[in-house]
Amino acid sequence: MDNKKRYMVLYAVLIVFAVVAIIRLSVLQIVNGRENYEKSLSRTQRTVSISAPRGEIYDRYGRVIVGNRMGFSVEFQRVKGMNDAEINSIILKAHETFRQNGDTASSDELPITDTWPYEYTFSDKEGTAHVSWKKEMNIPEDYTASETVEHYALLFNVDKKYSEEEKRLVVGVRYTMLIRGFSTNISYTLAGDVSKDTVVSIKEHYDEYRGVNIMTKPVREYPNGNLGAHILGRTGLISESEYSGLKAEGYGMNDYIGKEGLEKYLEAELRGENGRMVAEQDEDGHYVALTEAVSAKSGNSVYLTIDLDVQKAAEKALKDTVADIYSHHGERGYGADVAGGAAVAVDVETGEIICMASYPDYSIKDYNKNYSRLISDKNNPLFNRALSGTYSPGSTYKMLVGIAALEERVILPDTLIKDEVIYKLGQSHFKCLHDHGFVNVSTAIKDSCNYFFYTAGYQLGIEKMAEYADKFGLGKNTGIELPEEKGTVSSPKTKEMRNEPWYEGYTLQAAIGQDDNKFTPLQMASYVSQIASGGVRYTPHLVKGIYSYDGKDAIRITDITEQEKLVLSEDNLNAVRYGMRLVATSGTAEAYFKDYPVEVAAKTGTAEVYGGSDNGLFVAYAPYENPEIAVAVVIERSGGGSYCGPVAKAIIDAYLNAENAPELTLGIDKLY
Repeated sequence: MDNKKRYMVLYAVLIVFAVVAIIRLSVLQIVNGRENYEKSLSRTQRTVSISAPRGEIYDRYGRVIVGNRMGFSVEFQRVKGMNDAEINSIILKAHETFRQNGDTASSDELPITDTWPYEYTFSDKEGTAHVSWKKEMNIPEDYTASETVEHYALLFNVDKKYSEEEKRLVVGVRYTMLIRGFSTNISYTLAGDVSKDTVVSIKEHYDEYRGVNIMTKPVREYPNGNLGAHILGRTGLISESEYSGLKAEGYGMNDYIGKEGLEKYLEAELRGENGRMVAEQDEDGHYVALTEAVSAKSGNSVYLTIDLDVQKAAEKALKDTVADIYSHHGERGYGADVAGGAAVAVDVETGEIICMASYPDYSIKDYNKNYSRLISDKNNPLFNRALSGTYSPGSTYKMLVGIAALEERVILPDTLIKDEVIYKLGQSHFKCLHDHGFVNVSTAIKDSCNYFFYTAGYQLGIEKMAEYADKFGLGKNTGIELPEEKGTVSSPKTKEMRNEPWYEGYTLQAAIGQDDNKFTPLQMASYVSQIASGGVRYTPHLVKGIYSYDGKDAIRITDITEQEKLVLSEDNLNAVRYGMRLVATSGTAEAYFKDYPVEVAAKTGTAEVYGGSDNGLFVAYAPYENPEIAVAVVIERSGGGSYCGPVAKAIIDAYLNAENAPELTLGIDKLY
């Protein structure tokens, strides 16, 4: 074929393509021009945030305690032309769908109870918070809670045909949407982490849900259920007040943030950086196309000092022991009012928290769903007893009094005091439970002889007793990462702060761990650790290190720091330690540790509680010769310290079960 013919074929092909293109353009622009033009006008674009996965939380061996998974979130956005009636209808329909499928809607922030008769939920119902809120929201100061609900029902045009329950639901959600800036640009999360059934139900009726979209977002996952709930804390949708303080840091109104516990304390490390995507919406506000613009960056991972196996053992033992105490004492017996407890174990050589348990616990995952029940529970499952509970130490305080009396040469290790049963101070008499005969400091600890410690404590004096309590970290903050109570140390100064007089008899009560002596279980574990270590107390901590999300790069590793280093006589320490060893072999802890394969030192304590059974306390460390772990257990109204023994034993059992310790993973070996 010559060149002329080749060119003719090429021209013919080009002409065919041109004709096809012209016909196609004609169809688009002429035949279907108006339809396509109106469709293009009805679609809009908006920027949508991509939620960054929070950093995951691991135990000391790299085992997941808190992880992430992808879940479905129901987002609601105002659409042009949408009126109150439609918004209210969509809210009710969505909540009914959530209810049918067992999903939990986002909590409303209206400070009024959910059910009639309505009441304000401010802690100071007649105080400044109550008044300032009404002023801010333009509500008459004399309005009752019911009148405020009616005020908002009128404002949001709630149909009068709605039931009282429906009205309160709509008012609560609309109020929350209002303060969160619900608009065509700012969406509101109706519910997070909903089931697939809810997703299918909404999508099948999308025409009834204008402005509603289903988004996928990372959701916190708890593979071990309730484990460590009090130390981990929870995340939740950012509140209006939180947002106003954090928006400069890039937070959005639909972001989830740490609300309590380590989730809150480590928010800056865990949060990550949100990404962005461009969403194309149809005229009903539904997304028809999503294009990623900026990828999200995951938060850093956190490695805790907690040993997952020991934590599990502690929590199970607390739960089982409380149930066992109740079952043995019946409904009316001594200890029948047993409530809850706490257990803490500390690494003697580092201050690392090996376990920290509080009972009763709760489900972080179901916190919102169960909130009303949780806050009304008389046993207060939301209360972290390990850090916020303060308890009289009872006889577990006698080691401190013994050390102080020895160090101040009030007594010597071999000093014998005859138990006269009744210690007389002026006109007052103080009893010892038994006639223990002649005892020294070691046998006095073993027999828990009150008379010996009345004598030594009175000669020592309250000021010196309080001084040594301070040296052992009692009655003051430990420095752990989470909020904690300081507790109190019995002293004239403590009484003076309450405008109360000091009487000499208080010194005797203080010497056996009563009066104003009140300490947290963490302080007690740290105190026993200091006895075990020879006088060194390390700052207790839960965070071992912060790493990049993949665990490869170290961001921050917690330093091991000495908080106190006492120079104590070895003979004095050994006398007290030997007394604790005797408790474990032939004293009140004999049932648990007499034939134990590892030598344990222990002490039980019983502390009086007004209007109920006595609290029980149990402290221990192991091994006796080369201490590694110190333990403190408290069980409220258990009836006595020996009842706490199974918990301490379960913790030590789990800790010493070294052959089952997992291999280090995810770069955690760099923390050692």
